Amino acid sequence: MAPRTKIALSVGAAVLSVALIVVLFMVAGDGAPTDAGAATDGGPGSATATDDVPANMSDIVDEPSPPDIVFKLADAGAGGANEPLDSDDPEFREYVDETAGIVTSESDEIRAIVGTVLNAFLTGNAAALEASLAPDESLAEGYAERLIAQYPRIDTAEAASPVNVFAVERATVYMAYGNVEWEDGGLRSGHTIAIPLRFINRTWYISGIQPDAIGMTFVQTIELTE
Repeated sequence: MAPRTKIALSVGAAVLSVALIVVLFMVAGDGAPTDAGAATDGGPGSATATDDVPANMSDIVDEPSPPDIVFKLADAGAGGANEPLDSDDPEFREYVDETAGIVTSESDEIRAIVGTVLNAFLTGNAAALEASLAPDESLAEGYAERLIAQYPRIDTAEAASPVNVFAVERATVYMAYGNVEWEDGGLRSGHTIAIPLRFINRTWYISGIQPDAIGMTFVQTIELTE
């Protein structure tokens, strides 16, 4: 299979007179932020190789599954970290339309699982995350605990409205986002964190496929419906 397009990440910070530090992450299509995890020691981005993608990644096949044309378009430079892919290819259009339809029709359910994730971060409830992990992913033991440990204690959190659709191998990742605040080193800061989700048998699960995983290809951005 041809090399995949890797998501770029840039981080900027502005220090205000009230000592508020706001970290803004790179925008990937129509204002949707991407966040590679900003993992600290023990976080999912730094713990083991199996934390970037599931150990059984080659066995994961989603419905809808990304057609090869998605990756061919990306390799040809048809999109990028900031631009959605576009093509009149029938397979591509079917995939784009179907994933967009899933996000719009499942907006309430996506908000619900994002709320579960954010509440788990607020309360330090790793068990709640563990119960929502994708059942077909062979994630390293203690993965849910590392998800929580990768950030300082989160004080406030709310769901963001954009959802980015990504393709990697035969998996489709719906990247939701949360706007959060925490205090670290005496400084309060605001952040946008990524929450990777997969849609398996009509149910939403937290995916272990991280935003900066090799092969992640940005397809499009869809806004959650009200």
